[in-house]
Amino acid sequence: MGFFGNDPVTSFLWRAYYGTVSPYDLDQLKKDTAAEITRASGGQNPAAVQAQIDQANAEVEKILTIQDAHPGQASGLRLPTGSLSFLKSIGDVAGYIVVGGIVLGVLYFGFILTKARRGG
Repeated sequence: MGFFGNDPVTSFLWRAYYGTVSPYDLDQLKKDTAAEITRASGGQNPAAVQAQIDQANAEVEKILTIQDAHPGQASGLRLPTGSLSFLKSIGDVAGYIVVGGIVLGVLYFGFILTKARRGG
């Protein structure tokens, strides 16, 4: 896990860099789920309660894997694209910046030329 520890701050850094659930968050989720299942079991057979906990943990692992958000799938910096429309909007912004630069350049050189013609 590198320099990432097991606390909320480093968990935030993990999520920000890798774009997945951190191992700390996954562990906390499993502990919270186990506690809730145990609390709601109402004194059931401990083996049955453990089976429910194992099933819930397997579901969590499966869902995170399907969503490409499991800590084991962390492979480096990920951009929060969500879809290809994110990349299109980056292209649009870059285009607006270029057009704005061209317009400002034309206005600036027009100002310079006007000032030069007037002699001052």
